[in-house]
Amino acid sequence: MQFDKRDMRESPPVIKCAAVVLRGDRVLLVRKRGTTALISPGGKLERGESHVACLGRELDEELGVSLVSATYFGTYDDVSIFDRSRMITLFVYMCDIVGNPVPRSEIEAVEWVPVTCSPDGGSTFQSRVIPDIARMRGQC
Repeated sequence: MQFDKRDMRESPPVIKCAAVVLRGDRVLLVRKRGTTALISPGGKLERGESHVACLGRELDEELGVSLVSATYFGTYDDVSIFDRSRMITLFVYMCDIVGNPVPRSEIEAVEWVPVTCSPDGGSTFQSRVIPDIARMRGQC
């Protein structure tokens, strides 16, 4: 089944807050249970919740870590990796955390992947955000 992008514009985008967690030259990605795509830690806003509060809640629920600080990095609009008929808007923040991330809740795996200039993978985070981080760090 093919989707016309005009159909996607008729539905409001899914709004998500995404955390960039760096350790040296690697960035933290997660994989939801039952999927193969690596995505950013974070999630959907709850009613009345700020972006930073959403990140703190999601990082605790999904990875058992505490958010120390969050600095706005950028906004990315794209097609959802999980539902190609829906658009997403990612509000991305550079985050400092305390604790060692471990999979919890719907998260099945955590991976620390290299920050590179070349897109690697299908998620917006892998194909657009990670290369932008590499450019910001002067790697490209």
